[in-house]
Amino acid sequence: MKDKEYYDQETTVQKTDPKDFFHTPITPGKPIVHAITGLDTGFKICTQDEYRFFVIMERDPESPKEARRLYFDTPEQYERATGNVVPDLIRQRFHSQWVKS
Repeated sequence: MKDKEYYDQETTVQKTDPKDFFHTPITPGKPIVHAITGLDTGFKICTQDEYRFFVIMERDPESPKEARRLYFDTPEQYERATGNVVPDLIRQRFHSQWVKS
């Protein structure tokens, strides 16, 4: 039986194609680029600045033998963009670390 009034918010989530994310080369001293906007964040790779971001390492969809590093503001932003779920322990660890910074 289908309820016509039922609204499933999950089906309306607009996921970003992984190929559309901006990634940052893993080169010390290079600027950190935001995964969604592609804008230079003003922070540098391989410094304490990385702790300001939720960082994901994933296989590059363009070159499967390569990895790429994606920088998001929060785990929640990553979840909204990808549809993936971040475990609560990782989310809590990120937010407690962010408060300390």
